Amino acid sequence: MPVTTRSAGAKLLWLTALTAAGLVASATAATVYSAGKIQRKHARLDSASVVSLDAARGTASLVALTDSLVAPLGPLSPIDSITLAQIVALLTAPADSATWIPHAAADTAHAATTAAYRRWTRSAPLTAFWGIRPGFPGIEDSRAVPMLRLQPLKRLWKESEAAADSALSAGDTDTALLRARETLAGARHLINQPSPIDALVGRVMLSDGAKLLARAALQADQPALHSSAQRLLSMTRAWTPVPRGLWTMSPRTAASTNLLDMAGDRTLSPATRFVAIEVMVAGACVNTREVLFGPSAARHEAVNAMIDAAGDIPRLSELRPFFHRTLAKLDQSPETFAGDTRRPPPSDEPMLQTLLRLVVPARVQARVDACDWSGA
Repeated sequence: MPVTTRSAGAKLLWLTALTAAGLVASATAATVYSAGKIQRKHARLDSASVVSLDAARGTASLVALTDSLVAPLGPLSPIDSITLAQIVALLTAPADSATWIPHAAADTAHAATTAAYRRWTRSAPLTAFWGIRPGFPGIEDSRAVPMLRLQPLKRLWKESEAAADSALSAGDTDTALLRARETLAGARHLINQPSPIDALVGRVMLSDGAKLLARAALQADQPALHSSAQRLLSMTRAWTPVPRGLWTMSPRTAASTNLLDMAGDRTLSPATRFVAIEVMVAGACVNTREVLFGPSAARHEAVNAMIDAAGDIPRLSELRPFFHRTLAKLDQSPETFAGDTRRPPPSDEPMLQTLLRLVVPARVQARVDACDWSGA
């Protein structure tokens, strides 16, 4: 049968349509494949990991023993505003000044810093997020909660430890015991903080204080005190405010972990419960559908439920809008989620990934890059 102009045109139209459909299907498949990049990465790393929370449950016992050991310092009064402002000036970055309570430039004279440090250690335990203004002004989202500059703090407690060891060398055990107890009292301002970094540094400070107290008690011939200090050291080493693997949960582990229960579990460290909320937020990056279309309403609702469950942590509710802003940024402006994510692809990027960039929608690719470059 001869091919007519009409039949040839119809065949060409069908071939064009089929080709277009194939390209659309290929582009869709490529988009879904690219959106699953972070999920595949986590699955390769450790798809069957188990996060144990046991080590994060000893906070109350740790605090109780520490309280008994610092009791000889006498009643601890609430911190005065001048001392708090001095400590904030010493331990915060100038760039974050809008978020912290008003404070003058730090007085870096050795006598002034030492005096402020000792007054700070001898104050009653501070509440969560101490030193930050109400409402957390000056931050864009939950990832920008300012942190203390803990190197200056470590320098202060190490100087106090050196002074205590010098006193021990001179036979002055009373001064050494006093300095050790100040270190333990100062650590209490950190170990119960929701900020994981603060809590982890508090653990180091508590460990150093326990070791110093044990040395001083041994030289002072106080066996009961030495035993208590050793027990505190052992408990501190066994305790971790952020269980291993919690920050880097694989999708399979996160799916099998009830993060809502974790947020509401008052036997856990506040830092563990705070990180659980962060894991829920970060979970949008390991959910292929949410990388394609943005964080879901269900994820926003889950974050709200977790914040409500952790309502006993002072001031945590003030961060509610900032957790939602983090999700909104990933949804609406992923190009700025991890800073300037419009940077060129890395030179060692696999060829397949480079080719995918040609067909994957820009918004989806921006989410993939944002999640990848932000460490999800």
